[in-house]
Amino acid sequence: MNQTIVISHCYCRRFDVESDEDWIRIGTLLGRLHNAGQKKEASFRLKLLPATITRVYNNKKVEEAIAERYKQKYNDVCTQIINLISPYFENLESICILGDFNAGIILHRLGDCIHGK
Repeated sequence: MNQTIVISHCYCRRFDVESDEDWIRIGTLLGRLHNAGQKKEASFRLKLLPATITRVYNNKKVEEAIAERYKQKYNDVCTQIINLISPYFENLESICILGDFNAGIILHRLGDCIHGK
């Protein structure tokens, strides 16, 4: 079942984490998102796993950006790292959370907004 969500426009600015209180605020938000996301399985979501996505980007980088004389050594080291960390990503659940969690998507409302203060 596909769902479309329309979010009304609100003037905001990036939320910059500058204090311990800000980190607590961000951590609380992330915890709430995960709690809500666990209520629904999302097996259809793309999984950013080292053995799949990371390997693809590594291969692309080797082909396009690494000097020929360093390609083999670079690829060997990256492959060792990917193989080392891959087991930590096995059997992870997929929960319903949209997007990634970076500073660019954490917004702080400026003044009055249709969503409240």
